[in-house]
Amino acid sequence: MIAALSGHALLRVGQMALANDAWQGRQIVPADWLKRSTKPVVSISGDGRYGWHWYLIDFPVGTPTDAVHAIAGLVGVGSGCTLFPHSISRSS
Repeated sequence: MIAALSGHALLRVGQMALANDAWQGRQIVPADWLKRSTKPVVSISGDGRYGWHWYLIDFPVGTPTDAVHAIAGLVGVGSGCTLFPHSISRSS
């Protein structure tokens, strides 16, 4: 059996991640969990990278091209949560 998250649950995970890993003011996981879990661990096709259950994506923006960093958690086919957290700095 494959576990799945509802759209509401994915939204909550995204909100928690953007709120320094807290939910409704309560610390759920260590405050640096998102920063640690989005550190590149595996390189995937093209320029893709993968952390702990997060895809790490750079979107080209503007001229000259600059990159907007995003992280995406994908659950099953067609479900996922993409975040554009400004506070996460990524290193190659």
